[in-house]
Amino acid sequence: MQYDLQSCGARIKALRKEKGLTKSRLARAMNITDCYLRYIENGARAGSTELLSEFAEYFQVSLDYIILGREKP
Repeated sequence: MQYDLQSCGARIKALRKEKGLTKSRLARAMNITDCYLRYIENGARAGSTELLSEFAEYFQVSLDYIILGREKP
């Protein structure tokens, strides 16, 4: 399994939608811009390891799930 920007972004987007969050609300919670979140969700940009870790903590999933798609509790 490899780190794939588009798949990682799609997982973050799916988690956001599962929680019923708008991009604006999640971006504020992560202290990033809506535009940057859009780039991440579309797989155009990679988030830093720290940011991906914050997504994992926020959604209460493992960092492995965010990055590689492994094990979603």
